[in-house]
Parts: sequence; structure tokens; C-alpha cells
Amino acid sequence: MVAAIIDKDFYEEVSTKVEYNKDTGQFKWKESGNLCTSKDVQGYPRIKYKGRTIKLHRLAYFIVTGEVPIEIDHINRVKDDNRIENLRHVSRSQNAINRESRGKYKGIAFIKSHGKWCAKLMHQNRRYFLGYFDSVVEAAKAYDKKAKELFGNYAFLNFKENS
Repeated sequence: MVAAIIDKDFYEEVSTKVEYNKDTGQFKWKESGNLCTSKDVQGYPRIKYKGRTIKLHRLAYFIVTGEVPIEIDHINRVKDDNRIENLRHVSRSQNAINRESRGKYKGIAFIKSHGKWCAKLMHQNRRYFLGYFDSVVEAAKAYDKKAKELFGNYAFLNFKENS
């Protein structure tokens, strides 16, 4: 399902109805003073206004920059941390790079036929095979090294410091 694009005029109108604290990332309705605490099914804070849903990280970005966002990334991957320092405008592919892994480590799998862990990733439609490893940690570290090289600050790393 593709979200409807919300135009600049609508963002401007909504931004007159709420107060945004860029240090805490919280929103309040101006009229009632109530915090905006509703979340969508994915866990993103949102508000409804005139029958339309607006995700608050997008609204925060608009309020601070005046730009209508297409893709906004939560740098720390915490969906309800809408402090402006935690939000950045990204491309769709950059946003996908920073996505959480479904397993414990991103970019690795156990290959039964080899009895080893395999590390791999994709970038710009190119597959990178990083090798087979005896331990899951070795494979995860190999992924981190290549991800940092290819994706820089957008990389989702398995370990904070790749040692």
C-alpha cells in the first residue's frame, strides 16, 4: 500500500494546530494541550487531521526545514524518537539500508551444506559474497566491515564498533 502524498499546504495547515518540541520530539495539540500519543500499527506516532493520517516524524521534519519529506529515517531506529537530531532525509534505498534485521545479525546465514556461516549483502543491484566463516560473530563482523565501506553512516551494523 502506497501512502498518499501530503502536499505542502496541508503540512502548513497541520503545523499551525500542533506544537513541536525539537529537543524531546513530542507534539501537543495547541487547542487542548494534550500530547499526540497515537501510533499506527507499525509503531510510528501519528495524528489524524481532517480525515488524513500524518506520521509525526514527517511533520517534525517539515516544521523544522519547510520541506515536504518523501523518506525520513530515524537514525537510532527508534520509531517514536522524533527529535530533529534523530531524523534525516534519505532516499528509499538509504532508508532500507538502515532497516533492522529479522534475525540476531544482519547479512548472515548458516549454510548447512558447508557447515559454516555465510556473510553477504547487496548494493546497487550487485551481490557481495563475503565468504564462509566458522563462527556467527566472524560472519557478522565481515558484514559490518563491508556495510560500513559501502553505506557509510547509513549502514545498519551488527556491532557498534567493528573490532
